[in-house]
Amino acid sequence: MKRVSVVERALEDIGWGSYQNTLFFNCCCGWLVATMWNTTVANVMAELSDITVYEHTILGISTSFGSAVGSIFFSALSDRYGRAYIFKKIIIVTTISALLLICSMNYVMVLIAVFFIGLGTGGDIICAPTMIIESVPPSKKGRIALMNMGYCLGPLLTQLVSILLTLYWDESIMERWRIMAIIIFIITLIVLVIRQFILESPIFLYGNRNTEFVSVMVGIAKENKRFSFAIRAPLLVSENDEEQYKVVPHLPFGNIFKSPYTRATIFLTISISLFNFCYNGILLFLPKFLQVDDMGERYMVLGIQQVSGICGLVVAMYMVDSKLGRRWTLALGFIVSGILLLIFMLSTNFQFVVLLGAAYYFAMLIGIAGKNLIGPESYGPQVRGAGLGFVYTVARVAAVISPAIAGYLMDISNNNHLLPLSVYAVAMILCGIAGAFLKDTKPILNKTT
Repeated sequence: MKRVSVVERALEDIGWGSYQNTLFFNCCCGWLVATMWNTTVANVMAELSDITVYEHTILGISTSFGSAVGSIFFSALSDRYGRAYIFKKIIIVTTISALLLICSMNYVMVLIAVFFIGLGTGGDIICAPTMIIESVPPSKKGRIALMNMGYCLGPLLTQLVSILLTLYWDESIMERWRIMAIIIFIITLIVLVIRQFILESPIFLYGNRNTEFVSVMVGIAKENKRFSFAIRAPLLVSENDEEQYKVVPHLPFGNIFKSPYTRATIFLTISISLFNFCYNGILLFLPKFLQVDDMGERYMVLGIQQVSGICGLVVAMYMVDSKLGRRWTLALGFIVSGILLLIFMLSTNFQFVVLLGAAYYFAMLIGIAGKNLIGPESYGPQVRGAGLGFVYTVARVAAVISPAIAGYLMDISNNNHLLPLSVYAVAMILCGIAGAFLKDTKPILNKTT
Protein backbone atom coordinates (compact mmCIF):
# COMPACT_ATOMS: atom_id res chain seq x y z
CA MET A 1 0.00 0.00 0.00
CA LYS A 2 1.14 3.55 -0.67
CA ARG A 3 0.22 6.79 1.09
CA VAL A 4 -0.88 9.60 -1.21
CA SER A 5 0.94 12.92 -1.37
CA VAL A 6 -0.65 16.31 -0.84
CA VAL A 7 -0.71 16.84 -4.62
CA GLU A 8 -2.61 13.59 -5.14
CA ARG A 9 -4.99 14.67 -2.37
CA ALA A 10 -5.62 17.90 -4.28
CA LEU A 11 -6.20 15.93 -7.51
CA GLU A 12 -8.66 13.81 -5.53
CA ASP A 13 -10.49 16.99 -4.50
CA ILE A 14 -10.68 18.13 -8.12
CA GLY A 15 -11.84 14.68 -9.25
CA TRP A 16 -11.90 12.93 -12.61
CA GLY A 17 -13.43 15.13 -15.26
CA SER A 18 -13.09 16.50 -18.76
CA TYR A 19 -9.33 17.04 -18.51
CA GLN A 20 -8.64 13.46 -17.42
CA ASN A 21 -10.86 12.15 -20.22
CA THR A 22 -8.85 14.17 -22.75
CA LEU A 23 -5.55 13.01 -21.25
CA PHE A 24 -6.75 9.39 -21.14
CA PHE A 25 -7.64 9.58 -24.85
CA ASN A 26 -4.23 11.10 -25.66
CA CYS A 27 -2.27 8.45 -23.76
CA CYS A 28 -4.39 5.61 -25.14
CA CYS A 29 -3.76 6.95 -28.66
CA GLY A 30 -0.05 7.04 -27.82
CA TRP A 31 -0.05 3.29 -27.20
CA LEU A 32 -2.37 2.74 -30.17
CA VAL A 33 -0.02 4.57 -32.56
CA ALA A 34 3.04 2.83 -31.06
CA THR A 35 1.59 -0.65 -31.58
CA MET A 36 0.28 0.28 -35.04
CA TRP A 37 3.76 1.36 -36.12
CA ASN A 38 5.38 -1.72 -34.62
CA THR A 39 2.96 -3.90 -36.61
CA THR A 40 3.38 -1.75 -39.74
CA VAL A 41 7.18 -2.05 -39.63
CA ALA A 42 6.78 -5.84 -39.44
CA ASN A 43 4.53 -5.67 -42.53
CA VAL A 44 7.06 -3.45 -44.33
CA MET A 45 9.75 -6.05 -43.64
CA ALA A 46 7.51 -8.79 -45.03
CA GLU A 47 6.74 -6.76 -48.19
CA LEU A 48 10.39 -5.98 -49.03
CA SER A 49 11.01 -9.19 -50.96
CA ASP A 50 14.02 -7.84 -52.88
CA ILE A 51 16.31 -7.74 -49.83
CA THR A 52 18.34 -10.56 -48.30
CA VAL A 53 17.58 -12.49 -45.12
CA TYR A 54 20.51 -10.68 -43.47
CA GLU A 55 19.03 -7.29 -44.43
CA HIS A 56 15.64 -8.37 -43.05
CA THR A 57 17.34 -9.25 -39.77
CA ILE A 58 19.13 -5.89 -39.61
CA LEU A 59 15.79 -4.09 -40.16
CA GLY A 60 14.25 -5.93 -37.21
CA ILE A 61 17.26 -5.20 -35.02
CA SER A 62 17.19 -1.52 -36.06
CA THR A 63 13.56 -1.14 -34.94
CA SER A 64 14.13 -2.92 -31.64
CA PHE A 65 17.35 -1.00 -30.97
CA GLY A 66 15.53 2.27 -31.68
CA SER A 67 12.78 1.29 -29.25
CA ALA A 68 15.32 0.44 -26.53
CA VAL A 69 17.17 3.74 -27.04
CA GLY A 70 13.87 5.66 -27.07
CA SER A 71 12.79 4.04 -23.81
CA ILE A 72 15.88 5.03 -21.86
CA PHE A 73 16.56 8.35 -23.64
CA PHE A 74 13.11 9.93 -23.46
CA SER A 75 12.43 8.60 -19.96
CA ALA A 76 15.59 10.30 -18.69
CA LEU A 77 14.63 13.54 -20.43
CA SER A 78 11.12 13.39 -18.92
CA ASP A 79 12.65 13.38 -15.42
CA ARG A 80 14.65 16.48 -16.27
CA TYR A 81 12.44 18.59 -18.54
CA GLY A 82 8.89 17.44 -17.83
CA ARG A 83 6.47 14.67 -18.77
CA ALA A 84 4.19 16.62 -21.11
CA TYR A 85 7.10 18.51 -22.68
CA ILE A 86 8.82 15.27 -23.74
CA PHE A 87 5.52 13.50 -24.49
CA LYS A 88 4.75 16.19 -27.08
CA LYS A 89 8.22 15.94 -28.63
CA ILE A 90 8.10 12.14 -28.95
CA ILE A 91 5.12 12.18 -31.34
CA ILE A 92 6.96 14.74 -33.51
CA VAL A 93 9.89 12.31 -33.81
CA THR A 94 7.52 9.49 -34.80
CA THR A 95 5.70 11.68 -37.35
CA ILE A 96 8.87 12.91 -39.08
CA SER A 97 10.29 9.37 -39.10
CA ALA A 98 7.08 8.07 -40.66
CA LEU A 99 7.35 10.68 -43.40
CA LEU A 100 10.93 9.53 -44.03
CA LEU A 101 9.72 5.92 -44.32
CA ILE A 102 7.02 6.92 -46.83
CA CYS A 103 9.57 8.79 -48.95
CA SER A 104 12.28 6.13 -48.66
CA MET A 105 13.91 5.36 -52.00
CA ASN A 106 16.35 2.66 -50.88
CA TYR A 107 17.17 0.17 -48.14
CA VAL A 108 19.37 2.58 -46.14
CA MET A 109 16.57 5.17 -45.92
CA VAL A 110 14.13 2.48 -44.71
CA LEU A 111 16.70 1.33 -42.14
CA ILE A 112 17.13 4.86 -40.76
CA ALA A 113 13.37 5.50 -40.77
CA VAL A 114 12.44 2.36 -38.82
CA PHE A 115 15.16 3.11 -36.23
CA PHE A 116 13.67 6.54 -35.53
CA ILE A 117 10.12 5.16 -35.59
CA GLY A 118 11.28 2.69 -32.93
CA LEU A 119 12.86 5.60 -31.04
CA GLY A 120 9.51 7.43 -30.94
CA THR A 121 7.31 4.44 -30.13
CA GLY A 122 9.72 3.30 -27.39
CA GLY A 123 9.42 6.71 -25.76
CA ASP A 124 5.63 6.73 -26.08
CA ILE A 125 5.25 3.37 -24.34
CA ILE A 126 7.23 4.69 -21.33
CA CYS A 127 5.97 8.29 -21.10
CA ALA A 128 2.23 7.70 -21.60
CA PRO A 129 1.59 5.81 -18.32
CA THR A 130 3.84 8.19 -16.36
CA MET A 131 1.97 11.19 -17.75
CA ILE A 132 -1.50 9.99 -16.83
CA ILE A 133 -0.63 8.44 -13.45
CA GLU A 134 0.67 11.83 -12.27
CA SER A 135 -2.46 13.72 -13.36
CA VAL A 136 -5.45 11.69 -12.12
CA PRO A 137 -7.10 11.25 -8.69
CA PRO A 138 -5.60 8.28 -6.78
CA SER A 139 -8.99 6.64 -6.28
CA LYS A 140 -9.58 6.60 -10.05
CA LYS A 141 -6.22 5.15 -11.14
CA GLY A 142 -7.89 1.79 -11.75
CA ARG A 143 -9.47 3.31 -14.86
CA ILE A 144 -6.00 3.54 -16.38
CA ALA A 145 -6.26 -0.23 -16.92
CA LEU A 146 -8.60 0.50 -19.84
CA MET A 147 -5.86 2.56 -21.48
CA ASN A 148 -4.25 -0.75 -22.43
CA MET A 149 -6.95 -1.02 -25.13
CA GLY A 150 -4.36 0.70 -27.31
CA TYR A 151 -2.31 -2.51 -27.17
CA CYS A 152 -5.35 -4.52 -28.35
CA LEU A 153 -6.71 -2.18 -31.01
CA GLY A 154 -3.35 -1.26 -32.59
CA PRO A 155 -2.50 -4.68 -34.08
CA LEU A 156 -6.17 -5.34 -34.87
CA LEU A 157 -6.64 -2.13 -36.89
CA THR A 158 -3.27 -2.47 -38.63
CA GLN A 159 -3.96 -6.04 -39.72
CA LEU A 160 -7.42 -4.98 -40.96
CA VAL A 161 -5.82 -2.25 -43.10
CA SER A 162 -3.27 -4.80 -44.35
CA ILE A 163 -5.99 -7.28 -45.35
CA LEU A 164 -8.07 -4.62 -47.13
CA LEU A 165 -5.02 -3.40 -49.05
CA THR A 166 -4.11 -6.98 -49.99
CA LEU A 167 -7.61 -7.56 -51.37
CA TYR A 168 -8.32 -4.24 -53.07
CA TRP A 169 -5.16 -2.18 -53.62
CA ASP A 170 -3.44 -2.16 -57.02
CA GLU A 171 0.33 -2.26 -56.39
CA SER A 172 1.02 -0.84 -59.84
CA ILE A 173 -0.06 2.53 -58.41
CA MET A 174 2.10 2.38 -55.26
CA GLU A 175 3.63 -0.34 -53.10
CA ARG A 176 1.19 -1.75 -50.56
CA TRP A 177 3.52 -1.16 -47.59
CA ARG A 178 3.95 2.49 -48.60
CA ILE A 179 0.22 3.25 -48.78
CA MET A 180 -0.20 1.49 -45.44
CA ALA A 181 2.49 3.72 -43.95
CA ILE A 182 0.65 6.78 -45.34
CA ILE A 183 -2.58 5.72 -43.58
CA ILE A 184 -0.82 5.22 -40.22
CA PHE A 185 1.06 8.51 -40.79
CA ILE A 186 -2.24 10.40 -41.09
CA ILE A 187 -3.43 8.85 -37.81
CA THR A 188 -0.12 9.82 -36.17
CA LEU A 189 -0.48 13.39 -37.47
CA ILE A 190 -3.94 13.67 -35.87
CA VAL A 191 -2.55 12.40 -32.54
CA LEU A 192 0.29 14.96 -32.79
CA VAL A 193 -2.22 17.81 -33.06
CA ILE A 194 -4.47 16.75 -30.17
CA ARG A 195 -1.47 16.03 -27.90
CA GLN A 196 -0.34 19.66 -27.95
CA PHE A 197 -3.23 20.70 -25.68
CA ILE A 198 -2.33 18.64 -22.59
CA LEU A 199 -0.90 20.28 -19.46
CA GLU A 200 2.32 19.40 -17.65
CA SER A 201 2.22 16.80 -14.88
CA PRO A 202 1.42 18.60 -11.60
CA ILE A 203 3.41 16.03 -9.61
CA PHE A 204 6.49 16.71 -11.75
CA LEU A 205 6.14 20.46 -11.19
CA TYR A 206 5.46 20.21 -7.46
CA GLY A 207 8.31 21.61 -5.38
CA ASN A 208 10.38 22.44 -8.47
CA ARG A 209 8.45 24.95 -10.58
CA ASN A 210 5.77 26.22 -8.22
CA THR A 211 4.39 29.02 -10.41
CA GLU A 212 3.69 26.54 -13.22
CA PHE A 213 2.36 24.03 -10.68
CA VAL A 214 -0.29 26.47 -9.47
CA SER A 215 -1.23 27.35 -13.05
CA VAL A 216 -1.61 23.66 -14.02
CA MET A 217 -3.69 22.75 -10.95
CA VAL A 218 -6.01 25.70 -11.55
CA GLY A 219 -6.17 24.78 -15.25
CA ILE A 220 -7.18 21.18 -14.47
CA ALA A 221 -9.83 22.39 -12.00
CA LYS A 222 -11.18 24.87 -14.56
CA GLU A 223 -11.32 22.19 -17.28
CA ASN A 224 -13.24 19.94 -14.86
CA LYS A 225 -15.54 22.86 -13.92
CA ARG A 226 -14.36 22.78 -10.31
CA PHE A 227 -14.35 26.57 -10.01
CA SER A 228 -14.39 26.43 -6.20
CA PHE A 229 -10.96 24.76 -6.09
CA ALA A 230 -8.18 26.92 -4.65
CA ILE A 231 -4.50 26.35 -3.89
CA ARG A 232 -4.20 26.12 -0.11
CA ALA A 233 -1.31 25.95 2.35
CA PRO A 234 -1.05 22.12 2.46
CA LEU A 235 0.08 22.22 -1.17
CA LEU A 236 3.39 23.64 -0.01
CA VAL A 237 6.17 21.05 0.13
CA SER A 238 5.82 19.42 3.56
CA GLU A 239 8.51 17.62 5.56
CA ASN A 240 6.97 14.25 4.63
CA ASP A 241 7.08 15.05 0.92
CA GLU A 242 10.45 16.79 0.83
CA GLU A 243 12.55 13.65 0.31
CA GLN A 244 10.27 12.22 -2.38
CA TYR A 245 9.92 15.42 -4.39
CA LYS A 246 13.28 17.12 -4.02
CA VAL A 247 15.31 17.78 -7.17
CA VAL A 248 17.92 15.08 -7.76
CA PRO A 249 21.23 16.97 -8.28
CA HIS A 250 22.66 14.45 -10.80
CA LEU A 251 21.51 11.94 -13.40
CA PRO A 252 19.02 9.74 -11.53
CA PHE A 253 19.80 6.31 -12.99
CA GLY A 254 22.02 5.35 -10.05
CA ASN A 255 19.20 6.16 -7.62
CA ILE A 256 16.95 3.37 -8.91
CA PHE A 257 19.33 0.79 -7.46
CA LYS A 258 19.30 2.42 -4.02
CA SER A 259 16.74 2.24 -1.22
CA PRO A 260 13.75 2.43 -1.45
CA TYR A 261 13.77 1.41 -5.13
CA THR A 262 16.13 -1.61 -5.14
CA ARG A 263 13.39 -4.22 -4.77
CA ALA A 264 11.16 -2.60 -7.36
CA THR A 265 13.97 -2.32 -9.93
CA ILE A 266 15.07 -5.96 -9.52
CA PHE A 267 11.65 -7.61 -9.65
CA LEU A 268 10.13 -5.27 -12.26
CA THR A 269 13.11 -5.96 -14.53
CA ILE A 270 12.78 -9.73 -14.08
CA SER A 271 8.99 -9.76 -14.46
CA ILE A 272 8.69 -7.42 -17.45
CA SER A 273 11.68 -8.98 -19.24
CA LEU A 274 10.12 -12.44 -18.92
CA PHE A 275 6.80 -11.04 -20.16
CA ASN A 276 8.39 -9.36 -23.20
CA PHE A 277 10.33 -12.54 -23.97
CA CYS A 278 7.11 -14.56 -23.96
CA TYR A 279 4.79 -12.01 -25.61
CA ASN A 280 7.07 -11.08 -28.50
CA GLY A 281 7.82 -14.70 -29.39
CA ILE A 282 4.17 -15.74 -29.33
CA LEU A 283 3.15 -12.66 -31.34
CA LEU A 284 5.55 -13.54 -34.17
CA PHE A 285 5.00 -17.30 -34.15
CA LEU A 286 1.25 -17.43 -33.41
CA PRO A 287 0.24 -18.16 -37.05
CA LYS A 288 2.59 -21.18 -37.04
CA PHE A 289 1.31 -22.30 -33.65
CA LEU A 290 -2.31 -22.03 -34.84
CA GLN A 291 -1.54 -23.47 -38.27
CA VAL A 292 -4.07 -21.07 -39.85
CA ASP A 293 -3.36 -20.21 -43.49
CA ASP A 294 -6.64 -18.57 -44.50
CA MET A 295 -6.43 -14.76 -44.15
CA GLY A 296 -10.05 -14.40 -43.02
CA GLU A 297 -9.72 -17.10 -40.37
CA ARG A 298 -6.46 -15.62 -39.12
CA TYR A 299 -8.06 -12.19 -38.69
CA MET A 300 -11.09 -13.77 -36.99
CA VAL A 301 -8.80 -15.48 -34.46
CA LEU A 302 -6.91 -12.21 -33.90
CA GLY A 303 -10.20 -10.33 -33.43
CA ILE A 304 -11.55 -12.85 -30.90
CA GLN A 305 -8.31 -12.65 -28.93
CA GLN A 306 -8.23 -8.85 -28.82
CA VAL A 307 -11.91 -8.54 -27.83
CA SER A 308 -11.25 -11.09 -25.09
CA GLY A 309 -8.27 -9.00 -23.99
CA ILE A 310 -10.43 -5.87 -23.75
CA CYS A 311 -12.89 -7.80 -21.54
CA GLY A 312 -9.90 -8.73 -19.37
CA LEU A 313 -9.02 -5.04 -19.02
CA VAL A 314 -12.54 -4.25 -17.77
CA VAL A 315 -12.14 -6.94 -15.10
CA ALA A 316 -8.63 -5.67 -14.26
CA MET A 317 -9.99 -2.15 -13.71
CA TYR A 318 -11.83 -3.48 -10.65
CA MET A 319 -9.14 -5.95 -9.57
CA VAL A 320 -6.37 -3.34 -9.20
CA ASP A 321 -8.46 -1.36 -6.71
CA SER A 322 -9.74 -4.43 -4.85
CA LYS A 323 -7.98 -6.30 -2.02
CA LEU A 324 -5.83 -7.96 -4.69
CA GLY A 325 -4.21 -4.63 -5.54
CA ARG A 326 -1.77 -4.08 -8.38
CA ARG A 327 0.68 -6.81 -7.31
CA TRP A 328 -1.72 -9.76 -7.25
CA THR A 329 -3.55 -8.54 -10.36
CA LEU A 330 -0.21 -8.76 -12.18
CA ALA A 331 0.78 -12.07 -10.58
CA LEU A 332 -2.54 -13.89 -11.06
CA GLY A 333 -3.01 -12.59 -14.61
CA PHE A 334 0.37 -13.84 -15.82
CA ILE A 335 0.39 -17.11 -13.85
CA VAL A 336 -3.08 -18.07 -15.14
CA SER A 337 -2.14 -17.09 -18.72
CA GLY A 338 0.99 -19.27 -18.45
CA ILE A 339 -1.07 -22.25 -17.27
CA LEU A 340 -3.55 -21.70 -20.12
CA LEU A 341 -0.62 -21.63 -22.54
CA LEU A 342 0.49 -25.05 -21.28
CA ILE A 343 -3.02 -26.41 -21.93
CA PHE A 344 -3.13 -24.57 -25.29
CA MET A 345 -0.06 -26.40 -26.62
CA LEU A 346 -1.60 -29.81 -25.89
CA SER A 347 -4.85 -29.04 -27.76
CA THR A 348 -5.51 -30.22 -31.31
CA ASN A 349 -9.14 -29.21 -31.92
CA PHE A 350 -9.23 -25.85 -33.76
CA GLN A 351 -12.30 -24.49 -31.95
CA PHE A 352 -10.84 -25.43 -28.57
CA VAL A 353 -7.53 -23.81 -29.52
CA VAL A 354 -9.35 -20.55 -30.42
CA LEU A 355 -11.25 -20.67 -27.11
CA LEU A 356 -8.06 -21.26 -25.13
CA GLY A 357 -6.31 -18.50 -27.07
CA ALA A 358 -9.10 -16.08 -26.10
CA ALA A 359 -8.88 -17.16 -22.44
CA TYR A 360 -5.10 -16.72 -22.58
CA TYR A 361 -5.45 -13.15 -23.88
CA PHE A 362 -8.11 -12.42 -21.25
CA ALA A 363 -5.76 -13.43 -18.42
CA MET A 364 -2.68 -11.87 -20.03
CA LEU A 365 -4.30 -8.44 -20.40
CA ILE A 366 -5.27 -8.56 -16.73
CA GLY A 367 -1.58 -9.08 -15.96
CA ILE A 368 -0.57 -6.28 -18.35
CA ALA A 369 -2.99 -3.87 -16.64
CA GLY A 370 -1.39 -4.63 -13.27
CA LYS A 371 2.10 -4.32 -14.78
CA ASN A 372 1.46 -0.94 -16.35
CA LEU A 373 0.13 0.46 -13.07
CA ILE A 374 2.58 -0.97 -10.54
CA GLY A 375 5.58 -0.07 -12.72
CA PRO A 376 5.23 3.74 -12.70
CA GLU A 377 3.81 3.77 -9.15
CA SER A 378 6.85 1.90 -7.77
CA TYR A 379 9.10 4.95 -8.25
CA GLY A 380 9.08 8.46 -6.86
CA PRO A 381 8.46 11.30 -9.34
CA GLN A 382 12.11 12.35 -9.71
CA VAL A 383 13.30 8.87 -10.74
CA ARG A 384 10.11 7.52 -12.31
CA GLY A 385 11.24 8.04 -15.89
CA ALA A 386 14.71 6.66 -15.18
CA GLY A 387 13.35 3.58 -13.43
CA LEU A 388 10.89 2.72 -16.18
CA GLY A 389 13.46 3.53 -18.85
CA PHE A 390 15.96 1.07 -17.40
CA VAL A 391 13.39 -1.69 -16.84
CA TYR A 392 11.88 -1.46 -20.32
CA THR A 393 15.24 -1.19 -22.06
CA VAL A 394 16.39 -4.45 -20.49
CA ALA A 395 12.98 -5.96 -21.27
CA ARG A 396 13.36 -4.88 -24.89
CA VAL A 397 16.56 -6.92 -25.16
CA ALA A 398 14.59 -9.96 -23.96
CA ALA A 399 12.00 -9.26 -26.67
CA VAL A 400 14.71 -9.10 -29.35
CA ILE A 401 16.26 -12.48 -28.51
CA SER A 402 12.88 -14.23 -28.12
CA PRO A 403 12.13 -14.93 -31.83
CA ALA A 404 15.67 -16.22 -32.38
CA ILE A 405 15.29 -18.67 -29.49
CA ALA A 406 11.84 -19.75 -30.73
CA GLY A 407 13.21 -20.32 -34.23
CA TYR A 408 16.11 -22.35 -32.88
CA LEU A 409 13.82 -24.48 -30.69
CA MET A 410 11.51 -25.18 -33.64
CA ASP A 411 14.49 -26.13 -35.82
CA ILE A 412 15.91 -28.65 -33.35
CA SER A 413 12.45 -30.15 -32.77
CA ASN A 414 11.59 -30.52 -36.50
CA ASN A 415 9.16 -27.57 -36.50
CA ASN A 416 7.30 -28.91 -33.48
CA HIS A 417 5.71 -25.95 -31.68
CA LEU A 418 5.46 -27.74 -28.32
CA LEU A 419 9.02 -26.96 -27.23
CA PRO A 420 8.98 -23.15 -27.75
CA LEU A 421 5.43 -22.91 -26.39
CA SER A 422 6.41 -24.76 -23.22
CA VAL A 423 9.37 -22.39 -22.76
CA TYR A 424 7.07 -19.38 -23.19
CA ALA A 425 4.48 -20.84 -20.79
CA VAL A 426 7.10 -21.36 -18.07
CA ALA A 427 8.46 -17.84 -18.70
CA MET A 428 4.97 -16.36 -18.29
CA ILE A 429 4.39 -18.22 -15.01
CA LEU A 430 7.79 -17.07 -13.70
CA CYS A 431 6.86 -13.53 -14.78
CA GLY A 432 3.82 -13.67 -12.49
CA ILE A 433 5.83 -15.17 -9.62
CA ALA A 434 8.45 -12.40 -9.89
CA GLY A 435 5.65 -9.82 -9.84
CA ALA A 436 4.35 -11.27 -6.57
CA PHE A 437 7.58 -10.12 -4.87
CA LEU A 438 6.86 -6.46 -5.67
CA LYS A 439 5.50 -4.12 -3.04
CA ASP A 440 1.89 -3.23 -3.78
CA THR A 441 1.30 0.41 -4.76
CA LYS A 442 -2.46 0.68 -4.28
CA PRO A 443 -3.03 4.19 -2.81
CA ILE A 444 -4.29 4.64 0.76
CA LEU A 445 -6.79 7.46 1.00
CA ASN A 446 -6.97 8.70 4.59
CA LYS A 447 -8.08 12.02 5.92
CA THR A 448 -4.48 12.99 6.45
CA THR A 449 -1.54 12.56 4.14
